[in-house]
Amino acid sequence: MRRFPYTAFWAPLSAMGLLLFQNEACREGVKNGLRICGTVLLPALFPFSVLSALALKTGFPDFAGRRLGPFAEKAFSLPGSAAAPIAIGLLGGYPLGIHALCSLYREGGLTKGQAASLSAFCNNPGPAFLIGAVGAVCLDSVRLGLVLMGITLLSAGLTGVLFAPVREADSNRILKQKAPEPLSAAFPKAVAEATGSMLRVAGMVVFFSAFQAVCTRALDRLSLPDWVYCLSLGSLELTAGITTLSRLGLHLRFLFCALLTGWGGVCVHLQALEALQAAGLPFGSYLLGKTLQALISLLLAGAASVLFFPTAAGIRLLLPAAALLLLIFFFFSKRHWKNRSCVI
Repeated sequence: MRRFPYTAFWAPLSAMGLLLFQNEACREGVKNGLRICGTVLLPALFPFSVLSALALKTGFPDFAGRRLGPFAEKAFSLPGSAAAPIAIGLLGGYPLGIHALCSLYREGGLTKGQAASLSAFCNNPGPAFLIGAVGAVCLDSVRLGLVLMGITLLSAGLTGVLFAPVREADSNRILKQKAPEPLSAAFPKAVAEATGSMLRVAGMVVFFSAFQAVCTRALDRLSLPDWVYCLSLGSLELTAGITTLSRLGLHLRFLFCALLTGWGGVCVHLQALEALQAAGLPFGSYLLGKTLQALISLLLAGAASVLFFPTAAGIRLLLPAAALLLLIFFFFSKRHWKNRSCVI
């Protein structure tokens, strides 16, 4: 007789007990999560989500394939249609890039290996979040927000180069794609898809905000160093975690903003996991790509500190950062350009 895995429910039961014990903090976290959804998340993401779904349905992947095919092929070993999820991810922000990728894969615009490699670098924070929320609010500098946007573009591009997929034997074949839909038919479908996606995203944010509020109470009692406190909370949920960085000096805030925006947070990763599993795509390539991108973003921010924080520790970080970056390039170039193994 097969034994039932009773241990599987201990984690949610333990979490339920924790939330009940810290009921007041839980309620405040839910309120904060709803506030974030209403004032930051939905205003910034919902219009982009509708327009990205509309673009995918009305022929943008085919247009990108014809216009950007040579660049995507040389830089990332991907067809030009891959430019659509890349652009949507960079302009719209988390988690629109991964949703666009899954839609394109389901419609036949990418092979499974290509989609797995693209998932490693197409899900990124958008300019509205980086420049407005992070730069202007957290760092008190729009200029530093623009620098973070440049770091995001460069780190995503480098990750894409390192995760270039195996050149498949049938990579030159024309993949089956749906014909572009008329605008009148595509628009209602795009709104419906975006609404469903935003509800799932909002649910994740509200849950993690509640859990993060409880963790905040616990971490406050432990009297941890400020950087450990900020890193712990920011790794869970990005938007709320960024607000805790006010405890740090400006230089450390800049470095941690680069690290956390490159990482995305567990909340974003679970949203990506749900979309990737629904499309039948692996999660390992995505998670490894985000880990690498976070590290590259931190190293690039350390190098940029030489210009923006010349009296801080950025100068001491430059040489180790450059050396570690070269080692990362060497390791992944050996693995992905010579061994050509990409689907995890």
